This record gives sequence, C-alpha cells and structure tokens, in this order.
Amino acid sequence: MNIVLYESGIRGIPQFLECCFKQIRMFNPDIPIYLLINKENIDNDLFKKYNITSIDKDLYKGNGLPNLRYTSKINLLCRLYGKNPENFWMITTTRLVYIENFIVAHNLKDVYYFENDVLLYYNLQEYNEIFQKLFEHLAITTAGRIWSMTGFFYIKDGVSISLMTQFFIDMLIKFNRVGLARRFGWYKPHHCVNEMKLIKLYGQLKGSQYLSNLPILPFGEYSENFNSFNSIFDSNALGAYVGGVPKSEKPGYLLTHLYVGELLWKNPSYTVVWEKDELQRNIPYFKYDNNEVKINNLHITSKILQPYMS
Repeated sequence: MNIVLYESGIRGIPQFLECCFKQIRMFNPDIPIYLLINKENIDNDLFKKYNITSIDKDLYKGNGLPNLRYTSKINLLCRLYGKNPENFWMITTTRLVYIENFIVAHNLKDVYYFENDVLLYYNLQEYNEIFQKLFEHLAITTAGRIWSMTGFFYIKDGVSISLMTQFFIDMLIKFNRVGLARRFGWYKPHHCVNEMKLIKLYGQLKGSQYLSNLPILPFGEYSENFNSFNSIFDSNALGAYVGGVPKSEKPGYLLTHLYVGELLWKNPSYTVVWEKDELQRNIPYFKYDNNEVKINNLHITSKILQPYMS
C-alpha cells in the first residue's frame, strides 16, 4: 500500500502542499509516500520534514524506461492535444501517465492518488482490504454527468491504470480532440477535453469492472459501495462547500453542476459538521435528515487548507 502524488513544480512548491502532507501524516504516520516533481524542487526540506520520497518526475516520462509496454504515451498525448488553449489539461492528463510509469517501474500494488489540495481524514489501512476485495482495477470519486475527479483515486496496479491511459490515447486518435468533444457533447469551453471527462467516459464505456465509483453520498444513485465503507469520499463539491473555490473562498459555495452540489442546493438543511475523534482530531461529517456520515477526504479547491485540518 502506497500513496503516489504528483506536482508539476512549474511555479515552485505551492504553500498548501505542506497542509496536505501534514494531514496525511496525522492519520498515516508510516505509509510510504512518493512525490513525483520536477528536478529543480526535488531537495526541498519540506519533503524530509514529512518523510516524503521526492523523485524526479522526468525519470518516468517513459522513453527509455525498461520493461514498460507503453514508453511514449506522454509524448503522444502532447501531440494529440496539440497547441491549443488546453495546455493545462494536457498537463493534468499526462500526469496520470507519469504516475502509471512510476507504478509499473516499481511494481507497486494498492496505490492511492489524490490532488494536492485534498485533506485526508482516515488511516488508509482501515479500508485497504475493502478496496482490494471490491475493485478489480480502479475506483474513483465521480462528480457529475461528464466528470470523474481525482479527489480520491485507487489504483490496483500498473496494468489497471495503463488500460485507462491507453483508452485516452485510442479515443483521441480515433476522433481527435475537437471531434471527441463534439461527439460526446463537451462543447464548453472551446470543446474542452480534459482528464476528468476522459476518466468518466472510460467508466461509462468500459464498465465498473475497469473503473468503479466510490460512494460520494450515503443514499441514492451515487452511493455505490456505501454499505462496504459506511462513509463517503469527496470529489470536490463538499470541499467547495466547506472551503469555497479559487474565485470565491467563502464557505458555502455550491457547485450545482455536480451531483453533490446540486443535492446541497435542493436541500439547504444538508450540511457538513465537525466532530472530534478519540484522539481529539476534527473529522468532517455529512449531516442529512438527522443522520451523520463520516467524510474520508475533502478536496479544498480554494487551496486554503489550513482552517480545515484536523
């Protein structure tokens, strides 16, 4: 069991990264954590402070790596995206291949990946056996009609993620970027193609055998596998509700285009409350109809993480 994170490092080390690390270590003091980052930032003291193994991400760009089946996926994805307004999305898509190459090169099993603006509120060992038994390949936090987001992402092994990234490439080759957006109704903005839409499409076309959904609600259509966890995971709607979004850091922000955001809008009494655990750590709970369910993570997209740490 491992955590693998990714940081492009283009603009240096974001301040909120320490909050992410500190929160992980609060609940998971011993789990191996690997951070793929650019070579210029690899020796930052922050990584030593939290026992993070920092690794030059370009060692896992693919070309020349031994024993990798797909050694040019990153370069190919860059060409398929082309020069367009979506270079940011090209980076967010190719990061999954860096992670894939790292997992394959080191034969890692049971890998957990999430965004760097996510706060984790449980010991991963608590549910690891459930993940192993339930999911043959991948499991993720779905978000909306056309999005699945890496608020929390389980990767069984290198083969599991490689099947998905190859699907991205196959679809982009078959339809090209604009054609893919038009075929599946991804019109705004500028026929946007990103990894969130590609991940969602992978699950829709390949089925839950290859990509399963984690429970993002304790009831209804988006509560898949809730009975196994008796808790929920956040893609980013709960994190936005708790801590706002970059354009509005005010708590209570509703992403109504997402499943959970729409539910909160339709049910103003539903909310997030905080309870102390046996070690006096603050833990978020989703409160609805006089019930409370533990939230395992929050994707704080405002990047202001400090107020919501345990």
